[in-house]
Amino acid sequence: MRAAVFILLLAITTQTIIMSFEDLGIGDIAVSPLDYEKRITTFTSAYVGTVSVRITIYFNGSATIGIRINNVKVSIYRSGVSKFVEVNLTKNNTLEITVTNCDVGKVVVYGNSTLEILIPAGTENLENNTMARLKIAYFVSIIAPPILIILIRRTRIYSEEVKEEQIVVI
Repeated sequence: MRAAVFILLLAITTQTIIMSFEDLGIGDIAVSPLDYEKRITTFTSAYVGTVSVRITIYFNGSATIGIRINNVKVSIYRSGVSKFVEVNLTKNNTLEITVTNCDVGKVVVYGNSTLEILIPAGTENLENNTMARLKIAYFVSIIAPPILIILIRRTRIYSEEVKEEQIVVI
């Protein structure tokens, strides 16, 4: 029972959007030795407001990678390390990636690098709020009937026990 309540809370409060570079149309970025590459793309968001974004970049070699999302910039120096940044999302957002190769070998930033947008609980806009309410209604419609049946049966048993105890024989 506790597990069901925990799963219900997770489903209601957690809202994440995961986008890979391939999903955004960027794919792999190959950079020649001691050179740089700059890619700019846009993406839309149904949520408008401040969110936390986890950026995870996978690459080989030695490179400095700059990520800018709507005028918020972060630099990444190690592959596979996640960085968190607070970003103000709008309906149309700009993503700029600058890869500077600091090595004498070719550097490839892989397309499975991800942006994970973590929407804060309780701050959904109208569209997200509607979806959250639908989720709540769905889970309540599944969980509430068995709980009500159990409670009704317990009250019947308790009321029968009380009636039996009240009979006094003199």
